[in-house]
Amino acid sequence: MYSSEYSGCRYGYHLSVRPDPSQENELFLPREVWGLELSSVRIKEIMLLRQLLDTHGILLFKGESQKKVMESESLERLMGVLCEDDGSDTGRRKVRSLGNTKGALFCRTGLEWHSDGVGTNTILSCIQAPKIGGDTLFASSTKMYNRLDPESKIEASKAIVVYSNRFTSGGYSAYDCENGLRMNSTGTRLLRPAQRRLPSWRYWSKTMPLVFTNENGDKFISVDIRKFDHIQGLTVEKSRGKLEDWLLRGLGWCECLRKSKFDPETLLAIDDGGGWDPRCVYRHKWKTGDSILFNSDTVLHTPTPTAEYENDNNSRELLQMISFCS
Repeated sequence: MYSSEYSGCRYGYHLSVRPDPSQENELFLPREVWGLELSSVRIKEIMLLRQLLDTHGILLFKGESQKKVMESESLERLMGVLCEDDGSDTGRRKVRSLGNTKGALFCRTGLEWHSDGVGTNTILSCIQAPKIGGDTLFASSTKMYNRLDPESKIEASKAIVVYSNRFTSGGYSAYDCENGLRMNSTGTRLLRPAQRRLPSWRYWSKTMPLVFTNENGDKFISVDIRKFDHIQGLTVEKSRGKLEDWLLRGLGWCECLRKSKFDPETLLAIDDGGGWDPRCVYRHKWKTGDSILFNSDTVLHTPTPTAEYENDNNSRELLQMISFCS
């Protein structure tokens, strides 16, 4: 595997990135970083990692104690201004535990492509990897936009999205799921509304473009499907049809795989089709000690259905931290 080396007086340490960013590769892959620990990165290393993150969107680190990583002040310096968390944490403010272990936030919704927010970075760190299943999918939102035909690019670039909590129950997506909300496999069609809402639920809405342009002039798609209401000038149904079409083409999902399998009683997805184009979508099979750092401006992501790892004492736990880029 190719690698780029960063070492000597200029950086004061030795670090390698695989595959080599200078090597052309059709597949969408994270840049695997070797030669440093996230829990003890220095200022010069932080500057380089931010540069790599801005350039490539997604970085992979392996084999470090994840609780040590999340508790380190150096990680906070790397991440930037941390987002406030309105839920329970795992002993450190603004860090969420995700999975089916005790005290973790467990979301069984299946596929839900989304961005964690424009201008944010996210780190996911694996405390416990399941024996099977529990993968996370990542997609290059720049490649997604570039795969659209010229007419769709123009239409998507003009689209102003209205976001709201109209179709949510007022909490995390896990709470929506517990209260009956069901979406289709792309998160764009409402199969069943939430049966109840939190007492604190209050309606809100805001507008944002669907397509943004980064500092390099590259356009990318950024969408939070869970809070997607409609596109200005279109009905909810037509808006969701448009979004689904753009997502499927951008993600390279075959038409024959448009319909994923659902449990007939719960309406929960039990598979993700497996038909994603590796030129656009990277599937990460978690191993204990993995950390993935990604830029939500250029990378969309989604969990996969939890059915595979819910039984037979098969557990998954990730730690999540989200920050505003600084």
